Amino acid sequence: MNFDPTDILVIVLLVVLGISVLVAVVVIAKTFANDAKEAKAKAAKLDKEEKRIPHEPQIPAQAPAKSKSKAKATPKPKAKAKPAPAKTHKDDVSDDDDLVAAAEVYLTYELKEQAIITLSKHLLKHPNDKKALALLKKAEASK
Repeated sequence: MNFDPTDILVIVLLVVLGISVLVAVVVIAKTFANDAKEAKAKAAKLDKEEKRIPHEPQIPAQAPAKSKSKAKATPKPKAKAKPAPAKTHKDDVSDDDDLVAAAEVYLTYELKEQAIITLSKHLLKHPNDKKALALLKKAEASK
């Protein structure tokens, strides 16, 4: 048997390829195992939280005549929670601010929509304000 140096090189390359494929298979198998373990842990966590939160009892769709009288005796529903107060943005304008001055600032920064809204609020209370009317026309014209 004659061995050529190129034959040895080919054998070495085949061994390296075989080892690379083996490493890739092991890495893929471990990845699948870890994903399955994480999915199982996540499902267990969701089940635990679902059991912890009490569920409202289901009301049957159609009740017999006898249970209608019992349905009237059910406790009153809980009072609705008050909605959280609207957070005011630092740029929002309140009623006691000078709305015309605020509109001028809005127009300075090219915030035409806010300026028009602010001037409209001001003109509801002061319909004859010439300065506000002029600013409103300017804002609408610049749109």
